[in-house]
Amino acid sequence: MTDAAAAGRRQAMIGRLGMVMLVVGDLRRSLHFYRDLLGLELRASAERWVELDAGNILLSLHAAGEDVGPNATSGCSLGVYVDDVEHTTAVLKERGACVRREPFRIEFGNVFSVILDPDGYRIQLLES
Repeated sequence: MTDAAAAGRRQAMIGRLGMVMLVVGDLRRSLHFYRDLLGLELRASAERWVELDAGNILLSLHAAGEDVGPNATSGCSLGVYVDDVEHTTAVLKERGACVRREPFRIEFGNVFSVILDPDGYRIQLLES
């Protein structure tokens, strides 16, 4: 098989990433955080599941159960773009968000900060 044919097969396997799911300990608390503090729009909800519009991707929150539980140390983090990291971090801090890392400039020039959601998942605020 040629490299071009192999590349064509890889492209046909999946489309764009469309949804990220986080398992959360308290669905109501997490919905408040993502909808009311961060401003994501609720798209759908059920007893143990909500979907929020995060721009070009859905963020789905799934209530913990017997087969799944929150795991903020799994290596998963979210990154969202904002116009002004310092201002956004300050506003979210005033609204009660836990700031894990205050805004700083990384070695290749971008400014970012880190906040935690109610289950401890890291959310990176990246300056666009």
